[in-house]
Amino acid sequence: MARVKKLEAIVSASKSGNGDSAAVGFTVSVSVDTTVDKLETVVYDNIFTNDGNDFNVRSGEFTCSKTGMYAFHLHASLTGQLTLTQNNNNVIHVSSDLPSNSALLHLNENDVIKVVAAEKSRLHGNKDGAVSTFSGAFLG
Repeated sequence: MARVKKLEAIVSASKSGNGDSAAVGFTVSVSVDTTVDKLETVVYDNIFTNDGNDFNVRSGEFTCSKTGMYAFHLHASLTGQLTLTQNNNNVIHVSSDLPSNSALLHLNENDVIKVVAAEKSRLHGNKDGAVSTFSGAFLG
């Protein structure tokens, strides 16, 4: 009987959107060519999706609302170098020579993921398509 109650609670939480199955994920891009100074956060102005609303388009930061494993992918058509950070700690880099990189990260609630310029950088953007993109998704 206890097992049935637990399953009912999981189904109920899932239907209300408060359970572990609620989607968290985003894909964003820059819509115009953008220069970012060293140590400045890249602000992505074009949102393709932002399920869970954890990505802040004004600050360029993803703030984790649900503890778990996440996949992040960074692609940039650029001159310079960018770094994906977790709580201001460097995780992965992209550059003119290595334009794409990915990471699987375990995040805790309120961890902050952002992309910062490791050096003054110029990203290429396009309002009609995705040239320089940043994506993240909750895996479980």
